Amino acid sequence: MTSVIGLFEGLWPDVEDVLPVAALEAIAERAPSADGAGAVAHESLQDLRTLHWPGLPVPTQFRGTGAGLVLCCAAQRALGAADPALAIAVNMHLFSVGLMVEHWRRRTDTSWLLLEAIATHDRFLASAFAEPGP
Repeated sequence: MTSVIGLFEGLWPDVEDVLPVAALEAIAERAPSADGAGAVAHESLQDLRTLHWPGLPVPTQFRGTGAGLVLCCAAQRALGAADPALAIAVNMHLFSVGLMVEHWRRRTDTSWLLLEAIATHDRFLASAFAEPGP
């Protein structure tokens, strides 16, 4: 695991604070059986919740981590090296929450309520931005 992450050392910010190596190793250990079952390992999702992953892009004023685009991408790259399917599954969350953060910054409306709820309750957001049709 560390050797895969080390390939791009210096190009990406360190993600140890948001996604510790021990968590990545546990997630990577579960990935083959989850992939074989065609599902995401619930324990891995719980690990991400414990690490407050859902609040990663949420501004700190709404009790999130306040990670910007580069840190979110670096964390997703590390997660993808451990469990590609899990990284794809939670990528829609980061995309949708990131868009909501940008919307809030431009409009300063009540969308902060949902951002704060995501960060404080460690909830993943599902959306249909990428899905065609109804």
